[in-house]
Amino acid sequence: MAGMVAGNSLSRLKQQRQWHERWLCNIETRVRMSLRVY
Repeated sequence: MAGMVAGNSLSRLKQQRQWHERWLCNIETRVRMSLRVY
């Protein structure tokens, strides 16, 4: 039972990390585009 809970939290952490990396990439591309405009 505890192993299943740990696995669930681990997969959730992985999903959050992927979402966070995607979010950072989006901000980075936005900054680059705004810098390119100026």
